[in-house]
Amino acid sequence: MSQNETIEFACPNCNQGLRVPAQLTGITGPCPYCQASITAPHPAPAAFQEQPAPQQQAYYQPQAQQPAPQYAQQPTQQAQPGGRPPGSVPHNQPVNSQAQLQQRAAPVEMTPAQRPQPHKRKVWPTILFPALLLLLAAAVVYLILDLMGILNFGEKKGTPEIPNPVTDAIPKAPNQDTPILIEPVEGPSPILVDPEIPPLEHDPQDIKKDGEVSTELPDLASSEARNESVQKKTAAINEARQILKRFLVARTYKERMPLITQSERPPEELAASCLGKPFPKSSEPGLIIGRERETDRSFEVFFSVAFDDGKSDRSRIVLVKTITYSEEEAPKIHTDPFIDLYEESVGSFYEQKTEGTATFHSLVEYSAYTYDDIPKAIKMAKVTFYTNLARISAPIATAYLSKESKAFKQLKKLAQARDRIPATVSVAWDIETDPERPFLQVIRVEAINWTL
Repeated sequence: MSQNETIEFACPNCNQGLRVPAQLTGITGPCPYCQASITAPHPAPAAFQEQPAPQQQAYYQPQAQQPAPQYAQQPTQQAQPGGRPPGSVPHNQPVNSQAQLQQRAAPVEMTPAQRPQPHKRKVWPTILFPALLLLLAAAVVYLILDLMGILNFGEKKGTPEIPNPVTDAIPKAPNQDTPILIEPVEGPSPILVDPEIPPLEHDPQDIKKDGEVSTELPDLASSEARNESVQKKTAAINEARQILKRFLVARTYKERMPLITQSERPPEELAASCLGKPFPKSSEPGLIIGRERETDRSFEVFFSVAFDDGKSDRSRIVLVKTITYSEEEAPKIHTDPFIDLYEESVGSFYEQKTEGTATFHSLVEYSAYTYDDIPKAIKMAKVTFYTNLARISAPIATAYLSKESKAFKQLKKLAQARDRIPATVSVAWDIETDPERPFLQVIRVEAINWTL
């Protein structure tokens, strides 16, 4: 290789044409344009060297294994192809010459056989799949109509007919093509009667006689009697309500004497009770029930009256009973039950722990079990006292009794557990069983003239 031989190539970074002596093949140095580190390639073949050199050429002095020199002033850099900034990393495959760049940029000529053929869409799937969907839909519709019995194509061929002894014995209707002969019959059609079955005979009581009224018609007499009874009952209730209003507005025992029944208490005690002074403001009497007793044919009416005595936020509700023994007699207030309920007598006896036995009229309900702290609680039942039938009312006293006692058996006869009923109850304090835990004990239960 002579010293005058040169090598021409393009910078792989900025694509500027360069020319270097041939003896510098394989030497690395900086590009005079972009300052990128490049290596001088080996000489190209002769055919490749005959190509015209690039328009812009420059020489540089490569330095073996030395870093790129630092220049005080950098030459003006030209715009690089592809938008790469100066000093960027070169391509993985360097371009050796301008001719190679032109060869790469030249379009590639392809034969018709080498050109890609357009994809041909198959036609048979677009026909087969819709046809299968239509067949499937038709089969589903057929099965549904067959199950519903809408389709009727006659008897199935090839299915053997099973004889039915019941239906085969019935004569079949003639075909439409067969003429039907109708013979005239004079008089009513004969009825065939089995001679072995005797004819039915009516009971003489079932045969309607002349002038007899059918039992299906309403009994007007009984309806009128019921209407008359309802009217009498309504009139008795209204009269009892008026008597009760007069009783509530009275101010002294003398004014109330004609309106009350006889009492077991002496007159002095009655005058000293609530009957001898005015009642506080009260509500309109509310009807609970009015009925006739079968024992003495008396008519009793129960009312509910609320008194506003100012002692608590709630009104004190009291059950009041009126009774009459004949239609000619005016109703009267049942005295002793009213005094016990209005004054809450059993409540006072319970709070003061009075000695002895006392009897009170009250509304009671019982429970067969108690969990209170009393002696032998597992064997005791509980009785609670009230002044009215309202479920929201508070109790006024609590007493206990043995489940084996006669009083508890009497309670079970009068009502079910948790049912509130009027009753006459005798109680006493039990301080002998356990002096440290005294309790009010039920001695006797009565319900004479005091039931709902």
